[in-house]
Amino acid sequence: MIIEERVKWVERNGHHILIQDFTDCVNTQNSLKILKLFEKEVVASNYETFNTLTIITGIKFDPNLFLEMKNIAKRVRPRLANSKRAMVGIDSATRRIMFKGMNMFAGGNPSLAFDTVEEALEYLSS
Repeated sequence: MIIEERVKWVERNGHHILIQDFTDCVNTQNSLKILKLFEKEVVASNYETFNTLTIITGIKFDPNLFLEMKNIAKRVRPRLANSKRAMVGIDSATRRIMFKGMNMFAGGNPSLAFDTVEEALEYLSS
């Protein structure tokens, strides 16, 4: 797994979208690295507004990862206040709890859940 490829910008229909991809990430240290890269990209972004997509299909959660997600959500909240947010991969009770928790901590517009990346990108670029 190349961590740097898990956080990337895409442009679609004139909208800038920052993707963080945790697909099948079962190693907490790798997930934490992805989170740090995401935070770095959010803070460094020159875009006035942008949207975010988080893919959590197959991720393994533990308390440390959830705590760091919560902390990063709080730190980047001002930059994402006017953003659309989407999440893909909410296919278990644990992921549903994480999804609800992230919406609570992130504030602003809540993330919407989608079944596929394509559906999420369609929403984020409309």
